[in-house]
Order: sequence, then C-alpha cells, then structure tokens
Amino acid sequence: GIGHLPVRAIISDASGLPCVLLHDVSAAALAEQLYGAGRAFESFFYLQIRDGIGAGMVLGGSLFDGVAGLSGELGHVSINFEGPQCACGGRGCLECYASERALLAYAREYAARTGTAAPENWSDAISAAGAGDAACAAALERYCGYVAAALSNALCLIDVHRVFVGYDGDGGGLLERLLEQRVNERLQIAGCRRITVRRSSFGSDASVYGAAALAARCVFDGAFALPQRI
Repeated sequence: GIGHLPVRAIISDASGLPCVLLHDVSAAALAEQLYGAGRAFESFFYLQIRDGIGAGMVLGGSLFDGVAGLSGELGHVSINFEGPQCACGGRGCLECYASERALLAYAREYAARTGTAAPENWSDAISAAGAGDAACAAALERYCGYVAAALSNALCLIDVHRVFVGYDGDGGGLLERLLEQRVNERLQIAGCRRITVRRSSFGSDASVYGAAALAARCVFDGAFALPQRI
C-alpha cells in the first residue's frame, strides 16, 4: 500500500549524500554494458530470473528504462489472456507460469511420476537439471518454453540479437541453451536473424554491480557534483 514515497530524498537526507534510484534489472543491464560481456554490443536484452522475471534493455548504446523507470516488466507480459489472475491484476502473466515457485512445482510434479526426490530450491533444481536429472530437466524445459513465449514477443518489437541471463545456480549452461533454442524456434519465420543467449558475467549479482555503475555514471555525466577539496 505504499505509494509516492520519496525514497531518494529520504536516503539523501539521512546520509548527506546525493542519491539516485533505478530499477534493479535496469541496473543489472547497466553493469553488463559497462563491465561485462555487453561491452561488445550496442544493443542487448538482460534477463534477470529470480522469483519473478525482469528485462533490462540497452538500445543503441544507451540504457533504456522508460518514462517512469518501469520498462522491462517481462514477467507481466500476458502469454494467456484467459489464464489465471496474476498478483498485478492481469491475467495469464508470464510469472504465473515461470517463476522460481513454478519451476519447483513442475519439478515436484515430474519427480512424483518417476519416484525420485524433488529439489528444495531453485539452485538445486538448476544444478540437478544440468547434471542430467530427468525430472528437473523436464521442468526446466517447460519453464524455458514459457519464458521464450514472452521473450520472443518482446524481440519481435525490439530487434536485438543478444540476450544475457542472470540467475542463481549452475546448470552447465542448460538454461541458456534451452532458452536460445525455444526463442529461435519462434523467430525462425523471419529467416534473417538468430538470437544468442548467454549467462551474465555477474550471475545473480549484476544488480549490485549496477548500483555502483549507476553512481559512477552520475559522477562522470555531471549529475553528481564532485566534493570540494578542503
């Protein structure tokens, strides 16, 4: 129920320092652009997978975070307008089908069929899938199918060919390979592009690096004044 809270002013007054605010996934994309593999590309998507799914966008060499700083809410793109109601009020949002909780539910479902142990958390599920666990691999493939449905819609609107993914766990690149395959299957009708999906340089920590990058950028572009020497 909190709205219109002046976060920047509160932190600035308490610390005596200038403050800037940015969506965590946009900050992650900024970190990838300035410090990671994104340095080699003018435009790319950054996909952050946690309990929800967010997308940061670097377009033409600049971070794009929208008018209100809310661009990239991929988790609330509907992939089924008659689907279940999402917490945001919409129906059939991606996060109804692809979240950490959803992946674990799929893994439990498949594990029950095979009589194997189900993973307890996201990282365990990703690692098990990469190690060849059939239930977890099937769950991850289902999960990536849903993500690809929303991501391919976004890529049809914004023509970028590189996607970086940040998440916890180590599945040996299985998530990236599945997502790349599913997206390209959906986009192959265009016949003129192929999307490449790679793991973020910073795993799930990109937002932290992005916060530092944001502060540094504000100094160098003049938004933050340098302290005067005494």
